[in-house]
Amino acid sequence: MFVKQYSVYLYVAKKTLIQLSFSSQYLCQVALGDQEGVLQVFSVKKNNDVSQVFKTLPGKEISRMELGGALGTVKDKIFTAAASEVRGHTKKGKLFLSFDTGMTEPIRSMSITGNDLLVAGAHVYSHFRDCRDAGRYLSEDVVSDVLALPGEKVPQLTPVLACGDRSLKVLRESSVAFGAELPGPPTALQLFYNDGGEKGDEVLYGTEDGKVKKKYGEHEHEKHSFYQVGLVQLTRQGPHAQWLLEREGVHSAIQCIDNFDVTGDGVRDLIIGRWFKERKDLRRRKAIIDLRLKA
Repeated sequence: MFVKQYSVYLYVAKKTLIQLSFSSQYLCQVALGDQEGVLQVFSVKKNNDVSQVFKTLPGKEISRMELGGALGTVKDKIFTAAASEVRGHTKKGKLFLSFDTGMTEPIRSMSITGNDLLVAGAHVYSHFRDCRDAGRYLSEDVVSDVLALPGEKVPQLTPVLACGDRSLKVLRESSVAFGAELPGPPTALQLFYNDGGEKGDEVLYGTEDGKVKKKYGEHEHEKHSFYQVGLVQLTRQGPHAQWLLEREGVHSAIQCIDNFDVTGDGVRDLIIGRWFKERKDLRRRKAIIDLRLKA
């Protein structure tokens, strides 16, 4: 097995790079949205040649991408969010949805399960079913990510918000059912094993650099403890922490999490993407794709 790296120099937001489902014709297909509003899909063939499947015209900055499809089927529809609008493309480039959510804030995070569309700005969360308004929630704290538990395993729609007060908020009918306290401010959410585990209620989260205050006698000291990735189970009775991976000395927030069988041993590996704050321009990022191909 060897690693081949393809670098695409673009300005991109977090979670705007998605690997599509595998095909017998390609080793992999990748969808990428950028700051110029361009959505492009390219494929890597078995001879390692890279070909572009389609590329849209420029528009508003793409702030989020998700895959969607009917429950129980392959998620091969590409959804992009730009400002307050959500668009849907097939993997061949056909536009089948253009929907203005009416959000007063730009969409920063999005999740799709079946016919349910969940979007969130900095403080406002909105739920749409079949492109009709189905509920809203106003958060006092900044919302950094939103996720819906899988409809195939969880009978009732269960949105999860990652909030800046170091918590996950689980919603039911646009109100908070319960919260889960975390060791640091969450920045990214992902279903465990990409399907939520056996019952569909296990969620991975990544955080910013955490700080823990400890008291020694009459003096209080601040200890830097850089929390990275954790797993929490969100049952109907409440949250249950499963495990927590932490590293010290890593000064970068988790931006994305995924589960993928990199080594080909049948077990999905945990993959995280971190945002390194280079210079003073926090929006400058380089999209790099590492393709691990079997020799």
